[in-house]
Amino acid sequence: MNQAELFHEDAYDALRTDIAFLGGNKTVGAMLWPKMSPDKAGEKLASCLNRGRPEKLDYEEVLFIQREAARVGSLASLTFSADFTSIHRPVVIQPEDERAKLQKDYIAAVQTISQIAKRLERIG
Repeated sequence: MNQAELFHEDAYDALRTDIAFLGGNKTVGAMLWPKMSPDKAGEKLASCLNRGRPEKLDYEEVLFIQREAARVGSLASLTFSADFTSIHRPVVIQPEDERAKLQKDYIAAVQTISQIAKRLERIG
């Protein structure tokens, strides 16, 4: 699957899109529950995404899927959540951009600490 659906019926549908981008239920199930066989993990994941079944993903498992899906270019469930809660849609931060921002923040913090140190010296 190379292109995400434009609209999703519900959060489960959006998660299924993310999971498809990651290689499907067996692949993602094995990532979530590495001690299980891929077949069993895939079945468990399918059950977790079925509204009629009692098994559900916990919040950290959903976040894991969202993070991994974003790494491969799918923002389906994040976008669904943003639309559902009426907030801005997510934007992927490129590692290079984040590194540059962190370096800039670090330099600013060092300058602030230097200014504080000079003021403390003046006060005595």
